[in-house]
Amino acid sequence: MQYEEFLRRVPKVELHCHFEGTVRPGTAADLARKHGIQLPTDDVDRLYDYDSIYEFLEIFALVSSTLIDQDDFARAAYESLEDGVQLGNLEYREMFFNPTLHTKRGVPYKTVVDGLVDGIQEAERKLGVRCRLIADVYRQDPPELARQMVEEVLEHRRDERESGLVPAAGVGQECGSAVGGQSERVMVNSLDPPPAGRIHERILRTRPRGRAASFSVTWARPTAGPCPSSNHRPRPFHAR
Repeated sequence: MQYEEFLRRVPKVELHCHFEGTVRPGTAADLARKHGIQLPTDDVDRLYDYDSIYEFLEIFALVSSTLIDQDDFARAAYESLEDGVQLGNLEYREMFFNPTLHTKRGVPYKTVVDGLVDGIQEAERKLGVRCRLIADVYRQDPPELARQMVEEVLEHRRDERESGLVPAAGVGQECGSAVGGQSERVMVNSLDPPPAGRIHERILRTRPRGRAASFSVTWARPTAGPCPSSNHRPRPFHAR
């Protein structure tokens, strides 16, 4: 057996994956035609070509705009997990998704999460792969929009045994999103680790009865240059 094939067959756990960045180019093209969205090229193989992080973000937003119906999210979620299984023997994934990327376009949060859950459940039934979702606060969003997003997540919180939805949120460097709710895990995407004291000051949190009055924070420092897959090396620290 070749070494590359051996590595492919080793069972994988993926802990940092962004759903919107895993949509197949062919699927994005299909959904664009379905919804009458103009793409920059008709060549599917070149749809994801980019020369800078700014071009990558433009493509990321464009691909996200093709996801509108519940079935769109279900299809893309299933295919994303199918690719992981076929290409790398994926067995478990924790997958981020950005609700406000879609709700700002008029797509209801319920449509987004129900579609994702449908695709995840189908993948588990057919492929045996498990996946949990993490609702992520877009770092460019203002604090009030971030708070509203977390409230929607908690309002439409499905049984975790059914949906695999983990109520967690990511905030920007200033920790100004002021998210609240039942989350005890916070992801901070920043070039520099923010002081633990500022996290305590800025994050509003409702502590469930019987839970410890502490939470863990993961600081993820981006590497230099764009990367089509995860480009973070998490370093955890704990705020007490």
